[in-house]
Amino acid sequence: MSDDGPPPKVMRVLILGAGETGKSTIIKQLQVAYQQTASFDMNLYKEWIQRNTIESAMQAVSIAKSQDVELDSELLEYIEGMDDGQLTPAMAAEIQKLWKEPKLQTAVITNQKSPTTWILDQAPFYFENAARFAEAGYTPTDEDIVRTRVLTVGTKEFSFSDKVTAEFLAEYLPIAANLISGAEVTPGGCFCDLPWQLVDVGGQRNERRKWLHVLDDVVCLVWTVGLTEYSQVMREDASQKRILESLELFDKWANNKVFDGVPLLIVFTKLDYYEAQWDAAAFKATFPEFDGSSPKEGIAHLKQIFKARYKGSGTVDEFVVNTTDMKHLGKLMHKIKSVVATQRSGDIMNMLQKPVVEEKKKRTSMVGGMMKRMSLTKG
Repeated sequence: MSDDGPPPKVMRVLILGAGETGKSTIIKQLQVAYQQTASFDMNLYKEWIQRNTIESAMQAVSIAKSQDVELDSELLEYIEGMDDGQLTPAMAAEIQKLWKEPKLQTAVITNQKSPTTWILDQAPFYFENAARFAEAGYTPTDEDIVRTRVLTVGTKEFSFSDKVTAEFLAEYLPIAANLISGAEVTPGGCFCDLPWQLVDVGGQRNERRKWLHVLDDVVCLVWTVGLTEYSQVMREDASQKRILESLELFDKWANNKVFDGVPLLIVFTKLDYYEAQWDAAAFKATFPEFDGSSPKEGIAHLKQIFKARYKGSGTVDEFVVNTTDMKHLGKLMHKIKSVVATQRSGDIMNMLQKPVVEEKKKRTSMVGGMMKRMSLTKG
């Protein structure tokens, strides 16, 4: 390799999937983990989490009415008449009053099992924290930001670099670690920086036409699937189950010829909600061939269905994650790095070649110098 070789290849990971499957949550969690929160617009997140809270309350009322649940009529009228904007303390108090109604909570749970109305997964979190969100000096916490639903318009990119040390290689590319064991850099040093870029594209129907512009130079395709989608309807179309939309999208995009040979990681998100809301009858209503009964069997069935739809030649792995849990996200990032390091070991070795060669030359020069001085001393 010449001294003026090509710049390091960016490990570009594309995250695709239907809307509300956790793509943006993954990016936000990683920004928090890599301490890149300075770019967060707190006013924007405050505006959106207040809007999420109000919208969720309105949807909860729609659910109650669709099930003929008897609640205080004045309270329902107040909620329905709220402006989908700034959340005031008075509005927050009424929203929390609504959520304390056992009949309303039962209606929301019933809608989860047999969905007729779309509502955000995080609605209970918004209701329980409404008063805090409405405080005059409120500033979103990291958890609030992760749980805020902001519609992704266009693409969002998250870039960072890993220091490729002997420890990094031992963890992700042990073959390389063995090959260069005799040329280790000084303790605490690194061979090079490995640049990463994760790209998130909006999953709503009107955003998918933009996917065509971000498909090139991808080293790994991460496809997100919400585990709870089997019992949920789409925001844009209440007649369509979200999991069926996800399957159709996966069939079309994961099998796109541009991804042929690219490693595929299917990430099943929202494990916490899935386990809490599991309903075998609702799952079987969506997948009549399902003959299990447990949440674990449901996950196994979804893995089988999605993997059966894949027709490409790339390796296929799957991962189950709770996207609001930082520990889970750390394990997911470890999985992504492992997949990429295994499949693109040649790229990483090319990046390592120059610093390793230079280190060997340096050591050879040092040894040669020592031998020369010893020879002069003896003479």
